[in-house]
Amino acid sequence: MNSTPSATASAVYSQLQRQQAERNADLAEQRARSLQAETRQARSEADRAQERVRSLEVDTRQAQAEAGRARSDVAASESLRRVDDALGAVREQIATAFPPESSASATSATPAPSPPAASPPVVNALGQVTGTVINVAV
Repeated sequence: MNSTPSATASAVYSQLQRQQAERNADLAEQRARSLQAETRQARSEADRAQERVRSLEVDTRQAQAEAGRARSDVAASESLRRVDDALGAVREQIATAFPPESSASATSATPAPSPPAASPPVVNALGQVTGTVINVAV
């Protein structure tokens, strides 16, 4: 075996370079796997965030609908209050325009209405008498 110191040094240097390249490749692969894991985690977090956004959007629409119903209820209540106030004013006007009379003077001053007069019977085209009340006992 005829090796010179420079050939040996060159072989050792080549060996060291190859080992360093392997270490660099191993580190790069490790870094790539780590980045892939981070990417998967980030995607998973993004998916959860998107689902949360969708859920919040649904909750927002429901809250807006509830707020609209509440505003409508308030408006309806206010409208009913105004109608009630107006009816109260009408009642006061009626009470002022037509004060209640005492029961004794009301019965003596106003005669009871008479029942309507019975209309005479009518004979139809077939010669039948109509318009008369017949009491049928069962």
